[in-house]
Amino acid sequence: MKILLTGASGYVGARIYFDLKSYFHIIGTYFSNRLSQELIQLDITDKSQVKKVIGDIKPEVIVHVANSPSSQWCEANPGEAIKLNQTSTEYLLDVANKNNIKIVYVSTMGAIIPKDLYQKTKAASEKTVKLAQAGYLILRPSVGIGCSPNTTSDNFFNKLLDCIEHKEQAVFDTSLKLQPTHVAHISQVIQKSLEKDMWNLTIPISVSEMRSRYDIAKDLLEQFGVKVTPFNEHIPPFNSVEGVDNELKKLGLPSFSYEQVIERTISEIKNRSNFVI
Repeated sequence: MKILLTGASGYVGARIYFDLKSYFHIIGTYFSNRLSQELIQLDITDKSQVKKVIGDIKPEVIVHVANSPSSQWCEANPGEAIKLNQTSTEYLLDVANKNNIKIVYVSTMGAIIPKDLYQKTKAASEKTVKLAQAGYLILRPSVGIGCSPNTTSDNFFNKLLDCIEHKEQAVFDTSLKLQPTHVAHISQVIQKSLEKDMWNLTIPISVSEMRSRYDIAKDLLEQFGVKVTPFNEHIPPFNSVEGVDNELKKLGLPSFSYEQVIERTISEIKNRSNFVI
C-alpha cells in the first residue's frame, strides 16, 4: 500500500513516519524542516503543488497531519491558520476525490467542542474529510507524549525532554486536566485500521484517565532526577471522552492505560537516540 503522509517533519508526523515505514510504502512531506533526505517538499497551502505531488505519487491513502497545532499562533495569525489548517484540507479532498484516494485525518479531541480558532479549524476539516468518496478515518488524539524524531517543535513533550537534558527544575500547571495520548498509539491505530480496511469512522485515541500536565511531568521527569513544582493556572478542563478503552476494543484496536503510557514513555526516553529518520 502506497501512503502519502503530509507533515512528516512535525512532532506527530515524524513519529508516524518512523513507525509506519516498516509496514507500508510511505512517502512523507515537509515544508521547511527537512528531517530526512527521504522526505519531499510540499507547501500544502499551494493548490497546484498539492495537485502535482499527489498526481506524481499516486497514493492509495493520504495521511494528513500537516498543520500548526499552536493555539497561540493560530489566534495571532488567523488568516494563515485557516489557510494552513483548514483550506489545505479542502485542497487534499478535492484531489483525493478526483483520484479515488482514501484520507486519514489526524484531528484533535478539541474538535468535539471547539473553543478556539485552532480547534475550530480542526472541526471544519473533519467536516471536509467526511466528504471523501473513497473513504475516510478521523483520529482524535489529545496532548501527545512519547519520543519522536522531531525534538525541536515547541510542544509539551519536547519541553519535558529539554528539562531532562538540562536537569532544570520544571514548573507545570495542575489545573488543566486532559487524557494524554502516546504518540505511537496514533501510528498503531493507523496501521491496524489500514490492515483491517476500516473506513468512515471517527476514533478517539487517548488513555481513559484524566491527568494534569503537572501529573505527567512529575511521573516522567522524576524518573530522571528532575524536580517538578506545581503551579495552578486556573485553566478549565479539556474536552474529555468517556469510554475510550471500550470504543477502541470494540473496534479491535489497541488501547493503553495511563500507567502503560508512562512506563513506555520512560523506556523511550532512555533510548531516545534510536528515534531518527
